[in-house]
Amino acid sequence: DRIISYPAPPPPHSIPSEVKPAREIPTIINNFGRTPEIVPNQQINDSYKEQEAMQKKLSEMTSEKDALLKQLDNLKRELETAEKPNIIRPSNSTETRREPTIKTITGKAEIINELGLPNLPQTPNLIIGVIKDSQKKFLPNIIITVKDNKGMPLRAFKTNKLGQFASATPLSNGTFNLEIEDPLKRYIFDIAQITLSGKIFLPIEIIAKGEREILREKLSKEIFGNPNI
Repeated sequence: DRIISYPAPPPPHSIPSEVKPAREIPTIINNFGRTPEIVPNQQINDSYKEQEAMQKKLSEMTSEKDALLKQLDNLKRELETAEKPNIIRPSNSTETRREPTIKTITGKAEIINELGLPNLPQTPNLIIGVIKDSQKKFLPNIIITVKDNKGMPLRAFKTNKLGQFASATPLSNGTFNLEIEDPLKRYIFDIAQITLSGKIFLPIEIIAKGEREILREKLSKEIFGNPNI
C-alpha cells in the first residue's frame, strides 16, 4: 500500500502586538467618550480681572508718558524762547525809573567810592570796571569776555575780590560787547556795548540781575512793554 502524506496546516495567525486585546476595547471606548475637563467660572473671571488690571496699568503708564513728553516739550520751548540778555551802552543818564544795570562811572569821588581806585589809568582804550550784585556787593570771579561786532572773542578776564576787572593791554578802536558770566550760575547780566576811540575809557559799573530782578523785568515787559520801570 502507498502512504500519502499531507502538509501540515499553516499555524494560526498571531495577533500583532499593536492590536489591543478585546478586553481593553471597552476602556478605549470609554476614554474617547469622556467629556473634556471644564475650567471653573471663578478661574475664568480671575483671568479676565488680571487682563483688565494689566490693560489699566498699561493705559496709566501711557498717560504718564504722554504727560512727561508734554512737560519736556513745554520746557524745551521755554528754553528756546528764553530772552537773550539786553545789549546796553553804558550811560550816566537817570531817565529810567530804576537804576540801570550798566552805567558809566564819572567824577573822581565816584570813581574812588564805586570802583575803589584812587586814579584812572592814563592809557587810552583800556577797559576797566566793577561788577556788583543788586545789593551793591562786589562779585568776585565773574568772567568777562570781550567780543567784536562779529561775535569773535578777543579778550577774557575775571573780577578780583573787589569785583574789579581791567584789560591788561589796550584794545584797538571800535565797538565791542562785554559778555559777563557767573560760573556759579547765580546771576545773569546784560551785555555792555562800548566804543573805544583812542581816548581814556571811563570805568563802567555792571549790576547783576538775580531771579527777582529778572521776574520784575519780565512782568514789566508783559504788562507795559517797557523794561525800564
